Amino acid sequence: MSWGGVGPAPLVILDYGRDVGGLPLFEVSSVSGTPQLQAIYSEAQQYLLPGGDAAAPGVPQDPKVAQPEVSFVGDAAGADLARIDTYPLRQPGLVVNRLIQGGERFEAITLAAAGSVTLRQIGIQPKFFIPRQTTNRGSFRCSDAALNEIWRLGPYAVELCSVPIRSLPPKWTVTSQGVRVPGNEYTGYQAGATWTDYTASFDVQVLANEAAWLVRATDFNGVRLVLAADNDALGISKPNSLRAYVQFSKAPLATASVPDLKPGSWHRGSQRSGRQYIAGLHRRHTRPHRRPPQ
Repeated sequence: MSWGGVGPAPLVILDYGRDVGGLPLFEVSSVSGTPQLQAIYSEAQQYLLPGGDAAAPGVPQDPKVAQPEVSFVGDAAGADLARIDTYPLRQPGLVVNRLIQGGERFEAITLAAAGSVTLRQIGIQPKFFIPRQTTNRGSFRCSDAALNEIWRLGPYAVELCSVPIRSLPPKWTVTSQGVRVPGNEYTGYQAGATWTDYTASFDVQVLANEAAWLVRATDFNGVRLVLAADNDALGISKPNSLRAYVQFSKAPLATASVPDLKPGSWHRGSQRSGRQYIAGLHRRHTRPHRRPPQ
């Protein structure tokens, strides 16, 4: 798979024949240049391109506002919220996605940056929880065939939606400087869904590309603020900016310039939520003091 960066990028569509889920993996046998491998997922083929089935299958989402993702605010556990994953490649090897793509039959493979890639194999590594057979496993049977079928599918669905303990990495990593949150995942503070009028402040650092947080989050919505570094390469935010949009609909609300926003620099964020929402951002010249994790 090669692309010079001009014209349509190469595209391969995989059909697994049935709905699958797990950790996407790619065995890369050779790399030339600085390509970015991109994978797109959907349960139905008509929703695969350009951005996967995302939050509302069949409803176009503007990629200039946000990367298409599952509309979810809460504890997403080990789920990859994005339906598009991009991997910068520099050398051959096995690439395994950090989080689970929960359900897809179709997968599109393309390049998002110029270069050449040779793939030996592509697949989805299942992470289903298969409990051991025990003498106390439940059973159900009655004279109603429909109820018997519901029972038969129920335990199977629970197993498909479960993963073995410690088979996935932690969502967040606690360090001496703070909590490190990788891309494509976020978790709302569930108790905060009941807050009405409040003021909050925090320190944020962009490690690469962008950092984001939610305000007034509910089970399905909220206002998302995105802080983009001066070398942001995701192609969605304007570098050196702070932008706000509605999490569910992806409707843009506002964008403000933040000059000379270097990766690794610390910023103090503050927000006041009431009848109106007010956000502020101030650069910190030193990193915030944190106690080492216990």
